Order: sequence, then structure tokens, then C-alpha cells
Amino acid sequence: MVTFERDGTLADQSTYYLTNLEKASVTVGGTWEKEYTFSEQWKMRPLDAARLAILYNQIKNDSKTRDQWIKLYNVSSSDLSLPDDIARGLYCAAEALDPTSYQSCYCPAPRTSETAPAPQR
Repeated sequence: MVTFERDGTLADQSTYYLTNLEKASVTVGGTWEKEYTFSEQWKMRPLDAARLAILYNQIKNDSKTRDQWIKLYNVSSSDLSLPDDIARGLYCAAEALDPTSYQSCYCPAPRTSETAPAPQR
């Protein structure tokens, strides 16, 4: 759920999850619970491209932030198993919006020192 300021700019975002997912149906109503609010979880306001860039950088460089982000991405489910490099794929998808940018972010070219052996003398 998103909230907006009076001027129409994005103010914040909250994520909810279905607590009775396995039982919810047409005859059994869903029970929803708030998992987190962006500003409370990440201590950032407003929710804009600049703050997301800061968060993506933290996800990329800080394992504690990355682990928390993956936990929330899984809606705090311990039943889901994700590949080790899932965080990079997801933040690249969010910030690299065309195929070339995504490839550059997710599959960067190896550094020169990694691709060729040093010349022998």
C-alpha cells in the first residue's frame, strides 16, 4: 500500500501479507497483517529514487542489510529458498531498466586482470 503527500509525491509504502495463505479461499476470508513500512524499516524518507539508490548500495555492500532485504522480499517466510546472488539480480532489475544496463549490472565484464594471465618474461 502506498501513501502520497498532498502534492502527489510518493510519501511511503507498506507491505502486507496473507497470514492464512494455505487456508484462504472463496469461502475462507484472508487475514492480512502489515509486515513493514519502508520509512520505518530503512530509516529513510521520502520514498524516492535517491533513497532507493542509497538502499540498493547498502544491499550491494552490506550483508546485514542484504539479509534483511531478502527476508522482507520473502515476506519473512523461512520456507523459501533463494539463490545466493538473488539480491544483485533484484536490485539490478529495479535500477537497470534496459537490457544493456541490466547485463552491465548483473553480469559485469571481468576485470582485465581476471581474464588474461600476466605476460611472461
